[in-house]
Parts: sequence; structure tokens; C-alpha cells
Amino acid sequence: MLNAELIGLMKPYVQRGVADWRDAPAPIRQRALVCLANKIADKEHEALEAIEKFRNGVVLVQPRFIPMPNIQKKETHYFFFLPFGKSDENGDIRAYFDLVVLVEDQKCLGFRFEPADLPDRAHGYGHVQLCHSMLGGSIKVPGIPEWLPDSYPAFSIATSDPLRMFLSMATAAHGHHGGVTQILKEIFQDRPIAISSYLNTLKSTLGLP
Repeated sequence: MLNAELIGLMKPYVQRGVADWRDAPAPIRQRALVCLANKIADKEHEALEAIEKFRNGVVLVQPRFIPMPNIQKKETHYFFFLPFGKSDENGDIRAYFDLVVLVEDQKCLGFRFEPADLPDRAHGYGHVQLCHSMLGGSIKVPGIPEWLPDSYPAFSIATSDPLRMFLSMATAAHGHHGGVTQILKEIFQDRPIAISSYLNTLKSTLGLP
């Protein structure tokens, strides 16, 4: 089972994401539905179910991408993510995060945030890399040319900790100041201790003073 601090962040985060998605302009919603083959968590309970399954390392039968908060109110693109876990030989859950960016027309970009492989492997470090397809190959990512490699480059994120990986992904999508920091302040507006804790973890993850 993944730690409570991560799940405590993800639940209000996805609730905010689904709420923002309801207000997304119709053209963006239609483009996203085409790009992601209608596999989007439109309802709060769908997003929360995905988080609970992820928490326990259970694979969803019908996984759906979760809309991310749209604090910048961008009109040309939108972000979605899908968390999933795999149990290792010790029974611990290794966390992965797929990130999809809706860009122009019905084109998307796909990335995966992955924990380190075994130390003697080429990807023996926390990293993020491009993805040509999602959901076991069932969804092609129409925005990344086939000739572009998706194993390299694999950019280091200097962590395999699930909470720090999630914060790295959120920062990549929203930016730092006025982006992920603003979202943390808004979703935990009644819990100043939680805001301080997550902001400190974020600073440490990003190597900020």
C-alpha cells in the first residue's frame, strides 16, 4: 500500500481536476475524447476509484485518464494522468504515472514517470521518457512521430519516491510558482500545516532553497 501522504494529496488534486474539466470548453473536451478514445474520468467517483486502486496496487479493469487541474486556463491544450502500481519481489508497490498532453487539433504527447529499475539496468534511476502508446498499447499517441525513440533520452528526476514523482509530474504540467504551488494552497486552504508540508517536499524535490 502506498503512503497516506501521497494519497492525501492525490484525492483533492483529482477532485479539483475533475471539477475544472467539467468547465472545459466543448471543443477541448471533444478533442480530448478523440485523442484518448473516450477513456477519461468525467466523474469524481471514477477518479477517486482510480486513486484507491492505485493505493492498493490493483489494476483497473477499465482505466480512465484523470483530468489535471487547469489553473492556467489554457485554451490550446490540457493535461491528463493515469497512476498505476506494480508490486515488486518484496510486495512493495512501485508507482508509475502516465502523463498525456493534449496539444493541437487531436494530437497528444505522452510521457511516463518511472521509478528506478534494478541498479544493474540501464534505467536504474528515476526517470521520465516519451511514450508512443498508452494502456498497454491500446491507445496510440498521435503527436509523437514513430521515428522518435521512446526509450532514450530517459531524463533523470532524481527520485523514485512516489510522492516526489507525483510532485515532479504536477510541476511539469503546471509550472512552479503560480502553478503547482497555487494548486496546493487552494486544495488545502483550510489545512495550513498540509500546505507547508507539501511545499517543503516540493522544494526539496526540485532542489530549491
